[in-house]
Amino acid sequence: MKGKLRITILLLCSITTLVLKAFFQVAGGGASLIFVLSIPFLMGLGIVFALMDWFLIMKMKNLTIKNSLFIIKTIILIGLSLSLFPYA
Repeated sequence: MKGKLRITILLLCSITTLVLKAFFQVAGGGASLIFVLSIPFLMGLGIVFALMDWFLIMKMKNLTIKNSLFIIKTIILIGLSLSLFPYA
């Protein structure tokens, strides 16, 4: 997979909370505080993961380790966005 596509996927995984907000019912008034805290955190984490992928992982020669680390970072971002989403 190309480097720019990997970075785009990581950045898109960091905004899955916004996509979930459009499709699922959100819990009561305290949910807005969760959105205010979780969305910037997940976006920042996605940017950090993308920068790690761009600067550090691209220099690695072993393709298996590169792909494994990319999958782990993607699962972390999606898992955190699903666990931090305030379902009704």
